[in-house]
Amino acid sequence: MPIAGADHDEVRELHENEDIVGLEQILSTFHQRYPDGRVLEVELECEDDEHIYELEILGPSGEVRELRFDAVTGDFLGEEDSDD
Repeated sequence: MPIAGADHDEVRELHENEDIVGLEQILSTFHQRYPDGRVLEVELECEDDEHIYELEILGPSGEVRELRFDAVTGDFLGEEDSDD
């Protein structure tokens, strides 16, 4: 699944240097929380030395949500209704 928001070379370098966790770890955590959910889009936001994965998902009831994960630790940071 492509990652929007950050340059692909930058993402690869961050992951290879172990500065961020891989997307597979984030998706594993997502599937534990939402076994019937579907990922619509993934973004890696990199601002002020913070790296955040943002997943736009379709929940099991048809709601679109945005989930945020710390890209350094893989920790789940929270969720909100998507404005899109």
